[in-house]
Amino acid sequence: MMTRVLIAGAVLTAGMFATAGAAGAAPVPADADAARSAAAAPSTVHALAGFLGDLRVREGAPAAATAVTVGETVLPVYTLSAEFVAGAAGAEPGRLAYLAVPAVAGDGRTATVQVVRDGGGWTVGNLASGDEEFRLAGKLPGGAVLLHEPQVDAWYATESGRLTVLDPGGSGRAAGDVVTVADYQRAVGERYGDKQAGSGYAADGKAGGYGPSSEEDSPVLPLALGGLGLVAAGVAGLRLRRAVRG
Repeated sequence: MMTRVLIAGAVLTAGMFATAGAAGAAPVPADADAARSAAAAPSTVHALAGFLGDLRVREGAPAAATAVTVGETVLPVYTLSAEFVAGAAGAEPGRLAYLAVPAVAGDGRTATVQVVRDGGGWTVGNLASGDEEFRLAGKLPGGAVLLHEPQVDAWYATESGRLTVLDPGGSGRAAGDVVTVADYQRAVGERYGDKQAGSGYAADGKAGGYGPSSEEDSPVLPLALGGLGLVAAGVAGLRLRRAVRG
């Protein structure tokens, strides 16, 4: 199984879902240039070089200096919202989780900088190997939102009251399946409605996710990406998640 490596700052401990905002259309925020600047800051580039250099060594390649170029694209990525899972009438499936900015090393290795809101500005919340978000975004119809259901690592295009499966992950669906927003809300409510903040599931310390005990095979845990000072602190640890297939 292919894996994706992340520098993970933290996982949510109060519940499985973030709760701010809702996803409608997916315009890039007006201040996206500031987000891209955070992704291209010297401290971020330095952290990316170390991150991708470490991957070389993990994969058995010789250690070498790694020059990194940060791209210009700023891609909004949405994640499943608590209000939607709770069955709130009129709630959209997702809320803005982060802006993805691509990066590439001189040896061709790719990474994604995940930039998040920090008060009135933007800060780097996470670094991930690969370009999963951008490959999936290439399949989006015009005006659609890229939505991630992290509990099963599934990705969807959301538009006009429906979702199209881009990568099914562990959802049990197939790529290309189409489901209405109403049906999807019922499905995620059944899966996660009793596992949110304040539930017995959360009180038992299970709110970060569930599944097989193997880290490589388990669902991706949602990340608390804001204000972590991750790049300044350096690489604190590595987590694995499934990479996009095909």
